[in-house]
Amino acid sequence: RFTAIAPRWFYGLLGNFMDRKNNVALWGGANGARLLSSMLVTMAFFVEASGPSSQSTWLLARDLIEFAWTFRTSEDSTLRVAVLVALANSFEVVDESTLLQILNSGSMHALPEFLGSVVRNDPDEGCRKLAQFISSSMVQLLKRTCVPAVD
Repeated sequence: RFTAIAPRWFYGLLGNFMDRKNNVALWGGANGARLLSSMLVTMAFFVEASGPSSQSTWLLARDLIEFAWTFRTSEDSTLRVAVLVALANSFEVVDESTLLQILNSGSMHALPEFLGSVVRNDPDEGCRKLAQFISSSMVQLLKRTCVPAVD
């Protein structure tokens, strides 16, 4: 099963990026944005293919969310779409308590404001649609976790 090897592939990509993140020739300009976009989408696929119910998948998802989040304000629409794909895939595979924990950590508390801004202002239609999808998913999550159980 892919779950067993996903971390090796995922962290291999992430590690290679971190080793070379200051190489402007590699990451600069439109080609760099395309490369980074492809990398984020690939990492999102690794998270998705790893399966939704394992601790290992949740760790991958958490790390992808944290990594992708740093590129959310890119001027390149392809990269912004990749960030939103990474967020959406990651949010889909973690359990509710893990997701709430992620959303309450670091700068992720700004997610609702960020998504609202993308929905209203992003010039790219794909970004707007993905942001709306993620927003709707977050609303459903909050409804499920905040509604008291009826006896």
